[in-house]
Amino acid sequence: MVGFLMARLLKRLNSDRFAVWAVPTFLLSVAAFHFVMVQLTDLTQWKGGGFGMFSTVDSGSNRWLRVYGIEADGVEHVMDVPRHLTFHERRVRSQPILSRTRRLGLMMLEGKWWADGEGEVNSRADGRRLPLEAIRIEVWKGRYVSAASRIDAEKLFEVTVDAGD
Repeated sequence: MVGFLMARLLKRLNSDRFAVWAVPTFLLSVAAFHFVMVQLTDLTQWKGGGFGMFSTVDSGSNRWLRVYGIEADGVEHVMDVPRHLTFHERRVRSQPILSRTRRLGLMMLEGKWWADGEGEVNSRADGRRLPLEAIRIEVWKGRYVSAASRIDAEKLFEVTVDAGD
């Protein structure tokens, strides 16, 4: 009985009707999933299948993070994401989800930070040690304004991660 059912299934899979409908159905499913992800999670159209990628300036390279280290007295310092966290930064830029952004902030808080005399904050051991209490990450993207023929910056959201989190 099982052999008979398998033979019928294989015969059906090899039929022309299945081949004609399977590929378009699969591609439409992928396109629909990509559309939903772009709408619900701000996935850039250049990722996750790339449907619509040439119709937008919203690629991962046109998104950026602004990171601020916050001391206990409220003083904020502009920071760069360290090189060893570049992979996580790219993931946040291409699909900015709150949990992923918080995770990046927590990983940055685990590091040790120093301020040199020129206002630069880095992870090298030079200058004054910064005891950071929190990290604020803002996620931005470029948005094309057709009426003015320019690209404007649009803040998607911001996340503040405290040392106690």
